[in-house]
Amino acid sequence: MTGLLSVSLSALGYTVLATDIEPTLTEILAPNVRQWMHGESSGGAGRISTCFLDWNLGPDWRSIEAAFSGGTDRFQGEVPTSNHVNESHGAVSGAPLRTTLDTGSDEALPIDLIVSADTVYAVELVSPLLVTISVLSARSPKPPVIYIALERRDPCLINTFFQLAREMGFKSVQVDASRLRKIVEGMQWSEEDWEAVEVWKLSNASLKK
Repeated sequence: MTGLLSVSLSALGYTVLATDIEPTLTEILAPNVRQWMHGESSGGAGRISTCFLDWNLGPDWRSIEAAFSGGTDRFQGEVPTSNHVNESHGAVSGAPLRTTLDTGSDEALPIDLIVSADTVYAVELVSPLLVTISVLSARSPKPPVIYIALERRDPCLINTFFQLAREMGFKSVQVDASRLRKIVEGMQWSEEDWEAVEVWKLSNASLKK
């Protein structure tokens, strides 16, 4: 389900900015988020906003600000969307988010958490993805925690991702598989559902203020 990651974070109380490309953003992601926010199970959940973010073009800060501020009083109402030319397939999330960000002023958006799932799938997008993560992290007063969930379908591609991450100053630490096993077994998933999945925590000391 497109948006499942964002919905899951919302259910945990996070305020979430979910991003994707067009037409997936307006045709699939936003409707899925809207359905969740209107559902009975969303009571007490954090707000989800959606935004179009293009890794190749970089973040459109005014679009991101509009996505957050446009839904401030609509925790379970309409999901604000932006159609500026941007791209991403992950979730930028904060808990509970303080909604200001850099748009040419001295204010910045404190992002507490960046989570990206199944986004390492094409070699030409590896660099744009890491650059986007770096830019988002650098605009926050405190560098956010970064988690990347991936499936090692193409070992060469995954190795390329982590090699470039190292060159860009990122430290990558894999979340212990036993921790993941405990979580997924508690959810009664079969091993076939997640056996090739890895979760990595990224940090970049050079981004610290």
